[in-house]
Amino acid sequence: MITKFKIFEKTDYYSLHDDDEYQIIKTVRDDGHDYQYCDGILYELSGDDSIVNIDEVEHTDENTFYEDQIERYIEYFEDGGITQTFPVSETPLGGCQNLEEMLEYLEESDNFDIA
Repeated sequence: MITKFKIFEKTDYYSLHDDDEYQIIKTVRDDGHDYQYCDGILYELSGDDSIVNIDEVEHTDENTFYEDQIERYIEYFEDGGITQTFPVSETPLGGCQNLEEMLEYLEESDNFDIA
């Protein structure tokens, strides 16, 4: 199978349209990285990357996206845009060592209903 890659100029932030309220980060394909598709998106790999289901990633305040920004990323990806893998911390549930500690952690957690 032949895949067509779109080449981008090297930039850190990118606006799809002149009136964009939020800029998105554009990743440029280079020879120094490996790339892999996951669910239709091309990711620039950064070493010991692991595929993790998004349901396993806990939301943090730093990871807030605005609806307009999300729409721009969707358009960017549909146009062949590349993104970098993103770091997450892999930890056992609250550092728990057994079921009792896990249940105590969940009871104190803000996300108890989700968990």
